[in-house]
Amino acid sequence: MSSVDSATSPSSNFEALFNAALEECIKQKGIDLADHPLAAKIDACGTVADVLDVFQEQAQAFDEFRTGDPRLIKCLKPVVGGLNSLCSSSTLSSGASIVSVRVSRDSLSQYYKLN
Repeated sequence: MSSVDSATSPSSNFEALFNAALEECIKQKGIDLADHPLAAKIDACGTVADVLDVFQEQAQAFDEFRTGDPRLIKCLKPVVGGLNSLCSSSTLSSGASIVSVRVSRDSLSQYYKLN
């Protein structure tokens, strides 16, 4: 069991843990969350309600993204259908499968080298 220094406040403990997590994110993923545009929006908030408004905006944007734009799907249907036809061709499908296998193997080997 670790002892807690009586001079250390819970907020400074939280801040230390939060900063350590940010540093770990930079080290592992190469992403500095403090530079994210959402961080600037949250920093500009003056009240809890302002922060919740930012989160509400993000939730709505995510919901719109998740449900998708029907016009986009309508445009993509003929493209995907055409690609499917090309891949169904015996000449093209054998070449496509070779490329697909090579990419998969290369991707996997690079993934495991990084982790």
